[in-house]
Amino acid sequence: MADHKFSPNLQLKITPRTDLRLRAQLMVRLRTVQVLQMREPEIAKVIRDIEQDPLFQKLLMPPSPEFKVIRYQAHPRSQLSSRFYELNEAIVPNKAPSDMTDLFSRYKKAVALIQKIGQELFEKHFLFAESSESVDAVASLCGLKPGEVDEIRQFLLSFSVHTEFFDPSEKSPPAGLSVIRIARLHLQSDDDVSYEFLSPHLARGRYAIDYDNLQSLIKKGAFTPEEKRHVKQLLKRMELLNWRQSSLFRIMDLLCHTQRQFFKTRVTDDKTPISQRQLAKKLTVAPSTICRTVQGRSLLLPWGEEVLMEDLFYSHKSFLLARLEDLREQDPDFDKKTDKELQKELQTRYGLTMARRTVNAYKHQIDSPKKSK
Repeated sequence: MADHKFSPNLQLKITPRTDLRLRAQLMVRLRTVQVLQMREPEIAKVIRDIEQDPLFQKLLMPPSPEFKVIRYQAHPRSQLSSRFYELNEAIVPNKAPSDMTDLFSRYKKAVALIQKIGQELFEKHFLFAESSESVDAVASLCGLKPGEVDEIRQFLLSFSVHTEFFDPSEKSPPAGLSVIRIARLHLQSDDDVSYEFLSPHLARGRYAIDYDNLQSLIKKGAFTPEEKRHVKQLLKRMELLNWRQSSLFRIMDLLCHTQRQFFKTRVTDDKTPISQRQLAKKLTVAPSTICRTVQGRSLLLPWGEEVLMEDLFYSHKSFLLARLEDLREQDPDFDKKTDKELQKELQTRYGLTMARRTVNAYKHQIDSPKKSK
């Protein structure tokens, strides 16, 4: 999408009699589809627009603790990459656009300040904004000047727009579109998967909004009339982004959780059969949502191999063909056995139930390459 401001001029071809509620529902659907299809740099620009809003800043780093309404909530088992803390001008890729060099020229001091205050203070006060301190208080706690606090925040927003150039994908989808590398995967001791993001806006996760406190502030008359009108629109945009970020993570997390045995052994045949439709059913979303989410996005596997997210899906047919291949390699009498005998052996060895007609069809498929040789 060229326009990262949610294309407010979307036109719906509906009759004047169309129910207003339906009109609103259709517009919401169009906007959710639009925001899901947006690439990470475009989303980062939307986030930058939102977070530069004075009202957002007031609710994130409030002038007094009672105004603390917004913080960030990281997704489970996720973290900001340690490589983020090693950023410097020397690692700007040769093929990066000119504004990348300008980015480090403008924010060279901010990078040094992040390294100076250390990971713990940086993540508490800047990455996740956990505390209720004002800008002046955060500056004092981190040994900074108030202007330097804003400098760090502006760097995070600008860097997120350009993250792909610091962790470029080497994959190309069939359509020839660019691929965005989302995360690096790690396998934990319990065989579950954790995620390492280089992009600050992905590492932050979603906006945690204290709705109760916000409603209390509104009732107390703590906002100016202009702020009161504006806060509803601000919340809608934040909620839409929350939906998008949560959808991306939930799809990625369930897909990776399903394939954790493959991540452990690195053996393709250990992939668990799962289709986009099956994943959609488990997450109670439309199959088209899965398709739009995985398209043009990649992951770096625990051993360093990069894969397209769509390649982590594994059809049931591929799984069954692989099991027949295993039987043929292990059983010297494979070619002499009847379909019924192979059917029984698949049931005994792998617990698979296959119709004899399916066994016959798949057997011919794995025989074809063999005969062509």
